[in-house]
Amino acid sequence: LAQELKTISDEALRCRKIVSSLLDFARQTRPSKQLTDVNEILGHSFVLTRKQAAFHDVTVTLDLSGNLPRINLDKDQIQQALINLILNAIEATDPGGTITLSSRLNAPAGTTEVSIRDTGIGIPPENMDKIFDPFFTTVEGGTGLGLAVTHGIIEQHGGSIHVESTPGQGTCFTIRLPNEME
Repeated sequence: LAQELKTISDEALRCRKIVSSLLDFARQTRPSKQLTDVNEILGHSFVLTRKQAAFHDVTVTLDLSGNLPRINLDKDQIQQALINLILNAIEATDPGGTITLSSRLNAPAGTTEVSIRDTGIGIPPENMDKIFDPFFTTVEGGTGLGLAVTHGIIEQHGGSIHVESTPGQGTCFTIRLPNEME
């Protein structure tokens, strides 16, 4: 009986997690934009995820460009997107691995670029076309909504998100956000 109750409890918690993720996905609201420092958001996301990284014995480093313009963003939404990517990178990276959070100005393209690069397991080529699809996951207990939500947030900001991955060597997600300042 105790084992059955534990199973019921575990499944109820799993259902709660799925419902919460579904609500986040469905609740995507229009960005409430204001002029924001991207490096500040990256730094705050780093602080919020460093204990999780330390728990997994993964080193996270910052490589932030100093010449970024303040751009029109919804700080909370962009932070949610970055945290989703950082937590995924932590999950995919073996103990002793590294994650680098970086920012840079791409003046010719009129964008600010943010990258999350890990030394993790990488994404198999057959999964690359599906990673932003709602409910696609390879993680046991995952909802498959984190990257879908992240993709939606970036698109609502007029940006784009790209991924490069080599199985066994790591993955890099690059977000490009327009340098609109109005």
